[in-house]
Amino acid sequence: MKRSTRIALTALGGLAAAAALAPLFIRVAPLADTLPPEKLADEDSRFLTLRGIHLHYSDAGEAPQSLFILHGFGESIAAWRHLQRPLGEHFRVVAVDRPGFGLTERVSADPRDPVNPYGVAGQTELFSAMLTELQAAPAVVVAHSAGAAIALRLAIMHPEQVRALVLVGAAVYTVRRTLGIWRRLMNTRWANKIGILAMRISPRLFGHIAERSWHDYSKAGDAYVDMIRYPLRSEDWDRGLWEAARVLPDTSILRRLGEVRMPVLVITGDNDRLVPPADARSLVNALPNAILSVIPNCGHLPHEECPDEFLAELFSFAAKLPPETPQQHLSGTAAML
Repeated sequence: MKRSTRIALTALGGLAAAAALAPLFIRVAPLADTLPPEKLADEDSRFLTLRGIHLHYSDAGEAPQSLFILHGFGESIAAWRHLQRPLGEHFRVVAVDRPGFGLTERVSADPRDPVNPYGVAGQTELFSAMLTELQAAPAVVVAHSAGAAIALRLAIMHPEQVRALVLVGAAVYTVRRTLGIWRRLMNTRWANKIGILAMRISPRLFGHIAERSWHDYSKAGDAYVDMIRYPLRSEDWDRGLWEAARVLPDTSILRRLGEVRMPVLVITGDNDRLVPPADARSLVNALPNAILSVIPNCGHLPHEECPDEFLAELFSFAAKLPPETPQQHLSGTAAML
């Protein structure tokens, strides 16, 4: 064996040993200057404990039809606050901070657990229980980006709770493209501690992603930046972000899209640089009862960058919805008993 080869193998062996021993020596100190979620809540905040998780949500409007909002990765219900009033004139609007984000409690979880609260299947059952608890079903479910997979699974597993879907910048196919060795490495023993530390420096990366989320970032303003940063004051935010980032994706819904029978509106910005508009077209083609809306001069956040156009599309779609099915009506009635 050549000397250079022996040196290379020795170096690789040393790196492997260091990686294996790292968890024994790395100490993750608690975050400083963070607060319990309740201390960061505002007058619109509500909390509900379901399946052992303290959920933060808002509930506004008194219309008979419910609108249930699921935000995307790295966001919170704050991303929808500016639309609360116009939406509340037509709907009862329920928006929830998904586990790992906003002011919802950060809990430890096993990424291999089929009902992991950070995963698609776990959140599907969590939000199904929430719709029942709040007597908000059947709802028009509005889901952005990573929230779209949860909305689709909810429609497949609990169709009686979903009257229609509005999927915005739906990150359904992009999840499949990220599945692989990287996600599996994130679930090794050494990665758990290193990952939490990495989350603490990740806001710089998120700043770059935030800029790419807009067609014209000059429209974002200080309010948008504050909206992204405020959950970083909540205790254990790093743990929650890591748990959400490392959960193994669920691609099973891609094989079951034909089962989504209710009306679906798919909205995309023509300059979405995070989820290509071509993905939206593929999704519409895969769903039996879907229509596509492409908003011009808009990025990955139509509800924030182009709110007027977004609302016009949503209201037009909702006005054309067929009456509730008997099954949906009975489901909503049963939840009230």
